[in-house]
Amino acid sequence: SLRFQKISNDRNKDVKLIAPRRTFSPYSKQSTLHLRPSLWALLLPVTVSQQVSDICRSYVMQRLMWDVGLQTAFAGSYSIKKHVDHNEHELEKEFSWKIDKLVEYLTQWSSAETSFIKRVKQLFIDLYEYGYIELIDVHLIQLWLEELHLIGYTFPEIPLKYTLVVRTFAGHLYRMNKWYIPTVNMFVDRNTIDVLFVLDDESREDHILGDCLKKHNYSVKYEASPAFTKTKGNLYGYDRQQWSTFYMDYLSNSDYIGVIDADGMLYSFMHPFYSIFASN
Repeated sequence: SLRFQKISNDRNKDVKLIAPRRTFSPYSKQSTLHLRPSLWALLLPVTVSQQVSDICRSYVMQRLMWDVGLQTAFAGSYSIKKHVDHNEHELEKEFSWKIDKLVEYLTQWSSAETSFIKRVKQLFIDLYEYGYIELIDVHLIQLWLEELHLIGYTFPEIPLKYTLVVRTFAGHLYRMNKWYIPTVNMFVDRNTIDVLFVLDDESREDHILGDCLKKHNYSVKYEASPAFTKTKGNLYGYDRQQWSTFYMDYLSNSDYIGVIDADGMLYSFMHPFYSIFASN
């Protein structure tokens, strides 16, 4: 479900908010500023209702922003809308369930394309194939990207992907809460490093833990019990964890994967460019 928090429009309050990585924050086509790195995100879809086209755009473009390290920011309002179209509110309610489905789809969407332009095109094709937009919007985004290229616009590059993986289970929750999670929040640059928890797929408790972790913007994947356990018995605890480390590259498509224990504790700032690969 979507959660909304109202930002005060009191001009005497200098309200500023940067949306965290891997979150969606709807923004309209009015009173919105796009900086040069996000110029490509200006295009509005034309095959959805114009009353919600800007909201659809905000979610779709933010999903692409995730992949190039861009974020949205909000400040106190500098404009006031005096006329309220009640039909517009009714239409937004009508489309709210579709927006929820769109956000769910975008959250799980991924791409292996290393070119940002190709990744944008792929997302719009996928949105068309799943019925969120119509074919004309696919052609429109392709023309828009071509026009930007012709005027010499420099598109953002997709950086290398880094993932910090912990293979754990619900029984290690106390250890994670005591050492791992607090120090990850303190020292890991979540804008550049994805924090992934790998849990047991057959465990109900692990799924409950996974749902909780997702609410805090952690990545979660579930791993099925090894096939050989059907004939040779189940694999538990440390043995299961060690077996999983052989297959970490199947759980993430990142360029670099770091593995850490559930009771591990970080004690210095972690950034791939300044710590992990530092020559000294």
